[in-house]
Amino acid sequence: MADPKKRLESQLANAKNRRSNAADKAQYELSLNRNKGLTGDALTSGTAYNKAYYELQQADREVKRIQGLIANYKEPVKEKTKEEQIVENIQNIGSGKVVETETTETTGTTVGSAPSTRDIDKEVKAAPKFIYGKSDQDKQAIARQLTAAGYKVVNWRDVEDLVSKYQEALSDNKLRNTNFGINQTLDEFILTKVSEQAGTGGGRPEIDVTISSPTQAASTIQSVVRGILNRDATPEEIEKLYKVLNKAERNAGRKAVKVGNRTEYTTDLDRVQFLTEEVKKIKDPKTGKSEFETKRGQKESLTSQELMSVARANGIILSQNQIDSYANDIRNGKDINVIKNDIRYTAGLGRPDSIKKLLAEGTDLETVYAPYKRTMASLLELDPNSIDINDTTLQGAITDRELPIYEFRRMLKKDPRWQYTNNAREEVSSKVIRVLRDFGFQG
Repeated sequence: MADPKKRLESQLANAKNRRSNAADKAQYELSLNRNKGLTGDALTSGTAYNKAYYELQQADREVKRIQGLIANYKEPVKEKTKEEQIVENIQNIGSGKVVETETTETTGTTVGSAPSTRDIDKEVKAAPKFIYGKSDQDKQAIARQLTAAGYKVVNWRDVEDLVSKYQEALSDNKLRNTNFGINQTLDEFILTKVSEQAGTGGGRPEIDVTISSPTQAASTIQSVVRGILNRDATPEEIEKLYKVLNKAERNAGRKAVKVGNRTEYTTDLDRVQFLTEEVKKIKDPKTGKSEFETKRGQKESLTSQELMSVARANGIILSQNQIDSYANDIRNGKDINVIKNDIRYTAGLGRPDSIKKLLAEGTDLETVYAPYKRTMASLLELDPNSIDINDTTLQGAITDRELPIYEFRRMLKKDPRWQYTNNAREEVSSKVIRVLRDFGFQG
């Protein structure tokens, strides 16, 4: 027959493996939610996550149950026959070691077999020191177990309330052991109470998830830094912001959220908003000023230059008030491409439909008129940059139809500016020489 203790140890090893697998599964579901961009309460929600979390709780309880059995395991003692006990009592007469053999008629258990309650009394007295010496994580775990068993702990940070509920559970454990002649540990008693609560519908496990784990915090911090500063957070920044976030979470209020068949207490702190404000305080080591403000100023300057460039390319002159207004719109989330299209729409007012269509497709007037502008600059001997997009002659290239370049050249020669160009003088000179040659005056 197998050793009962070794069998328990084997069961414990298997239970720990199941708990480890369940933890990995819960973490995987949490990662999926994080990749979906979920934050706050939504991060720890969804059917898949709830199922994984429930399986992790069940696996953890099984580990603790078996650990309790091993801790309280006693080697089986061979029961003595009545005759052997009488012989032992005779041998011990006068020694004060006589063992009572009187039994009750109803249960058949030896008198005085009910477990000693002295140890539980000591646990009750030692509870304050025991609880105060625990880490925050352990206090949260104890509060969850007590609440699930029906000893509702409103806030695990209220140590006096936590101690009171813990002592109440110990006292009930003592009473039940005495009444039923058993010797349950507190863990076994808590598990029994949890089962009773679930069976009667009197309560469900309540989970405190107010504090971000290092992994959760690092992921959120990295996401916020990338969004605000357009770079990755340094390890030093993650460590510093993690401590600041945890402190804010501990000081924030809590709210209860129903998740499936359990209640989760979560912080009402908006982690992303809180971290956004903290990230904006990060100093640029080169200037000593806010890195966010420096980059925002640079970005707004580039944005203004980009908008003025589009405006010039379409013959529009923007006032400073318009530039400031556009910059404010972009700061509030408006897409810069929408503003560019607004500028092009304004440039297209009163122009032929063919040009309006090109502008609506994102083409600037500068591009539309480029071939005509080059021809005009060459023929009228002008600097291409000096030709305004709204020049009357240039706009004549496209009316109800687009003029071929040769027709546009003919039109340019009617422009008063053409007669003063070297092109005009050379052309006139060539014509004169040709006429003279036709009449025989030139060789």
